[in-house]
Amino acid sequence: MVESIFSIYVLLAAIPAVFWLLGINGLPVHRFRVEGVYLFFLVLLIGSRDEIGADWLHYEHQFSRIGQSLEAISETDIGYGLLVYIFHSLGLEIYHLNIFAACFIGFGAVYLSRCLTIPWSLSAGLAVYFWPVVVAGYNRQALSFGALFFGLAFVLRDKKGAAFAAMLVLPLLHISGLVGAVVIAAAIFGFRKKILVGLPLAAGLFLFLWSRLENRIGFYQDIRSMESAGFLLRAIPNLLAAGVYFLLRSRILAASSLAMRRTLDGLSAIALIAFALGFFHSTLGDRLGLYGLILQTIVFFEFLPRLLSGNMRLGVFLLAPLASISLLTYWLGNSVKAEEHWIPYRSVFVEWLGG
Repeated sequence: MVESIFSIYVLLAAIPAVFWLLGINGLPVHRFRVEGVYLFFLVLLIGSRDEIGADWLHYEHQFSRIGQSLEAISETDIGYGLLVYIFHSLGLEIYHLNIFAACFIGFGAVYLSRCLTIPWSLSAGLAVYFWPVVVAGYNRQALSFGALFFGLAFVLRDKKGAAFAAMLVLPLLHISGLVGAVVIAAAIFGFRKKILVGLPLAAGLFLFLWSRLENRIGFYQDIRSMESAGFLLRAIPNLLAAGVYFLLRSRILAASSLAMRRTLDGLSAIALIAFALGFFHSTLGDRLGLYGLILQTIVFFEFLPRLLSGNMRLGVFLLAPLASISLLTYWLGNSVKAEEHWIPYRSVFVEWLGG
């Protein structure tokens, strides 16, 4: 089972990577319509996963409770709870919600990648994130990141109304979406106008979601494995991406739009905040650091190949997925819910990396 899942996962990561390389060579990859193939492997990955473990059982029980009573929505994020209730009312199961969430984040990555100069750059880098989201059933995170991808794509396509709607939906799907909402607000309004427009909005969302946030803070405070062991190694890819961005900022900005510049500024700031926060609270630093994946893929895949010589492009291509994989495997290996009995590949990756 593990070997078959890993094989599908490799194919899932390889599809956008191959088209990324074709884009470097100047081939008209925009004519290739491979979204269906890409999402087919994504759904196949869902069907091949191991349906055991604390997380999956927890979400399955939660799905049943919320589906039977709207009062149980308080157990989770409001938007996700309503979606669960709708799926349950239609006679569907959490497995169907898992497929929907995986396709949503997959389409979001594809849609945002189409806004970038190098096709499939974002999908190639973020393919490593689909493993914990899809296999473990992290549907809230998948929906939240999918909304973030669509929101950023709307910003880059100058669809500010749709981007503003995505910004409002983000925190309702997952509490960490507050961070993504700030990134979208920065991309829409800029940092100066964001102070006047974004902060009151963020304050309102913060008060609206305070009870949920308070519960999560209490949950993290109760976690015993708060040690920062391994956090530095997990955070290095984000720090590296932010450092490269700031060092080459003038050249990168000259080759990008105003919306892209604002987006990268916001993601870089969050990556640095996550890095600093991790030394005081490694779990929150890890969660916040996931947003650095977008920064990594855009910087490593989108801009470095355009700024460096052709001989170094293959090196950049190898660096980006390895950096992302190191971050995610360490995050999974040190996650409180990432127990060995339901992640059979943990010993293969995490212990090899020193986890």
